[in-house]
Formats: sequence, C-alpha cells, structure tokens
Amino acid sequence: YLSDGDDARIQAVMDGGGVPALVRLLSSESASIISPALRTLGNFVSGNDSQTQAVLDAGVLNHVPSLLEHGRKNVRKETCWLLSNIAAGTKSQIEQLLMAPSHVSEVVSLSETAEWEVRKEATWVLSNIATGGSD
Repeated sequence: YLSDGDDARIQAVMDGGGVPALVRLLSSESASIISPALRTLGNFVSGNDSQTQAVLDAGVLNHVPSLLEHGRKNVRKETCWLLSNIAAGTKSQIEQLLMAPSHVSEVVSLSETAEWEVRKEATWVLSNIATGGSD
C-alpha cells in the first residue's frame, strides 16, 4: 500500500484528495472494495493527529456500525484496527468516537465473542480509549 509508511508518505497520498472517496467506498456491498479502502484509511489514521482528523472529518465513523457487523472477519478486524488508531489520537478524537455509544458497545461485544484476531484489535480500541489521548 502506498499509504503504509511515515507521516510524510501518508500525507503525500492524502494530498491527492482521495479521503472522501475512500470513505464512500466503505458503503460498498463488496468486501474486495471495502477491504483496501479500509486498510488505506487505517494507514491514514496511524499517522499524525491532523491526518487522523481528516479521516474523521470525511465521515468515517458513519460507516463503522455496518463494518463492525460485516460478515467477513477481516473487515471487522480492520475496522477495529482503524478505531484503535483513532482511539490513540487526541482527547477530542476519542470523544468523537465515544459520541456514538453503539460503536463502543459493539467493540466491547467483539472483544468478548469474536474470533481471536478481531478480539485482539477490539481490545486495543478499548485499551487506547482507557489510556487517554495525546492532548
């Protein structure tokens, strides 16, 4: 993935203006479209706080409920990974995540009942929420 790397590399990809388009792809019916879009957005939110905020501003959290309930394990796992990176952001970004309590409830459920790979990522979401924020 071009978006996998340091903040400068992530920014170079984001400067292409594709964040809103990638977020829209998350509503696709096809996992073969969702998965690379989700992975790329996950790479973006692993960058700096402003890169994470750009993904949040593009509306990524609106797609989380259906992604957490997706039939494909990898989509649920990657969604939790994306959320764990958001939860490792600023206090304001964590608050945005917490403004949708159903997201957190589903993550808690996944941390208890999902396949190991999904449970592990879901637990990271909760751990990052519990440990604070960078501002």
